[in-house]
Amino acid sequence: PMRRSLLVFVLAMTCAGVHAQIPTDDPEREFGGRISYMVQKPVSNGWAVFGEEELRTAGRMLNYMRSDLSGGVSYRLSKYFKTALRYTMLTKVEYRTDISFRHRLDCDFVGSYKTGPWRFSLRERMELTHHPGDANTWERPRNELDAKSRLKVAYKINKRWRPYVGAELKYTLNAPELEPLNYSKSMHRYLTPQGDIEGEPGWMIRGYNRQDLIRVRSLAGVEVRKNKKSSMKVYAMLDWDDNLDIDTNHSGTILKSLVYVSGYRLWLGVSVCKM
Repeated sequence: PMRRSLLVFVLAMTCAGVHAQIPTDDPEREFGGRISYMVQKPVSNGWAVFGEEELRTAGRMLNYMRSDLSGGVSYRLSKYFKTALRYTMLTKVEYRTDISFRHRLDCDFVGSYKTGPWRFSLRERMELTHHPGDANTWERPRNELDAKSRLKVAYKINKRWRPYVGAELKYTLNAPELEPLNYSKSMHRYLTPQGDIEGEPGWMIRGYNRQDLIRVRSLAGVEVRKNKKSSMKVYAMLDWDDNLDIDTNHSGTILKSLVYVSGYRLWLGVSVCKM
């Protein structure tokens, strides 16, 4: 299974390279690939520990790469409910030279129900992401708080094959809230004051209390189980992002641009899990 997963990932990266050569009028449309490897070990009485490494690449000419190294613990409350706590160190490389780091803490609550060959699951996740270093806190908070809700439906064909589909919603809970004068999201898609005047009138920061739906994700894939301790998932995900992109100087006195950025991104991925 591992050799097959590597083959699928190479094919995905080849497609991304071909896509990078195709001109498009929509810069927000991107294609990406993911590959991950997880090790999970039961401890006792419903407890388990796990570790995972995930690599991502996306964008034209593969100018975006990310590595997520994570570890955590899970606990099964009952037959139907499970919780998990995970820490992740994210390393992002853009244009091959711009490297940045983030730290993330996830808390999950998962409910699942089986009936016949069908399995339904709902995962609620609170996600806290810390941006260390010299971050521009006028564009985003140093500690971002997001909420995710994912519904997934799987069908057991036999002991080996389990196709599934799902959808996920992502909300930002503490994004910067700006109040420009004479600005209406329903009438204008962007606001660009002259950026060379300090204290440009027409906008103000009200704090970090903006709550928005910023991503809708649909997914489909198949899980292939070699045995009870080894499985592989091959999947595709389509993301639709809609977020307010704020660009200011570092002191927050000049608003360079305020743009609603929306677009689609298609991911192809492979995930391997060992128990």
